[in-house]
Amino acid sequence: MPEKTSWRVQRQPADAPLPASWDTLNRAACRDHPLLASPLLEAALRHFGRKTVHLATLENDRGDCRGHALVTPLSRLRWGLFHPSQLPLGPILLDPGLESPAEALNSLLRSLPGAGAQLDLTQLDPWYFPLGMDSPQAEVVPYVNTVGITVRGRRYEEYLEQRPRKLRSNLRRYQRRVAEAGLVLHLRRDDTPAAVADAVNIHGLLESAGWKGRQGTALHPDNDQGRFYRDYLCAEAARGRACAYRLQTRGQTVATWLVAFRGHQAMLLKTAYDESLARLAIGRLMLAETLEDLFRQDGLQRIEFYTNANADQMEWGTDSRAIQHLNFYRHAALRHAWQLGRRLRHGLRARRTDQAAA
Repeated sequence: MPEKTSWRVQRQPADAPLPASWDTLNRAACRDHPLLASPLLEAALRHFGRKTVHLATLENDRGDCRGHALVTPLSRLRWGLFHPSQLPLGPILLDPGLESPAEALNSLLRSLPGAGAQLDLTQLDPWYFPLGMDSPQAEVVPYVNTVGITVRGRRYEEYLEQRPRKLRSNLRRYQRRVAEAGLVLHLRRDDTPAAVADAVNIHGLLESAGWKGRQGTALHPDNDQGRFYRDYLCAEAARGRACAYRLQTRGQTVATWLVAFRGHQAMLLKTAYDESLARLAIGRLMLAETLEDLFRQDGLQRIEFYTNANADQMEWGTDSRAIQHLNFYRHAALRHAWQLGRRLRHGLRARRTDQAAA
């Protein structure tokens, strides 16, 4: 007999913890994924949850949790995941044992307040979310290609030897440039809350001094981004689940990586470097030093980047995959109407571009 499930939707206050069932389901469905765990999401709610956010919980007749999502209204007819840009993955969990993920999403859309016509599920990892569902209401939209590294007991030297020859040659060239400049680089690993807080502040100053600062998107010690990362990483460092790396020379930090751990995985969250040293490829040397230290960590199996990987970054990965969006519509006809409208808009923009170039 098919399992009966239903969604319960309630307001999620920005300062309230998520239920214990969130992390229980994350462990069962996503191998305790750091970016889908409650500490990151609760920090995001505290610092970015200014709009209305709802917690949706899918339960069966026995009260077992089979799904969770943090959702927010985007317009009168459209809902989406609560998804500030600081979250690499959209906050939704579905039990892999569900007979029909599509039916679960259909039920969620119909359970949301108001007359929801569309549900936008952003930045989903196909390793942890069933994007291949066969439903006329679902539309998968490509987003970015990310890379990861499988560690599983390998030494860093073995991993590096398996990278493309060009990457290894470039690393040697960058190291010669640094030596010729009279610099000696030293990697520092911070894993206490106070040291991590200091590293986040330094990271923010480096980022603010570069192109992100000029664009107005940089993390800074005194802005919401800075407070969010300091709050989250310091709390996780106290539990042994976060650290910060600094690459230093002559007593100055010239590059940083902020890293979170959970479930035998390491997440490379953010990096910054002194852009005045760009000709020395400090950022790439920092990545090599960081990876070498991570490979020494006992029990580590995976390192994830969760970035829009370019050709250079792809060379560092042992594998890659597409992160995608999933738009779910109340009716299949709505999906077709939205797709037609999108094609028409793209066609009009292309025609205007051609006319302007003529």
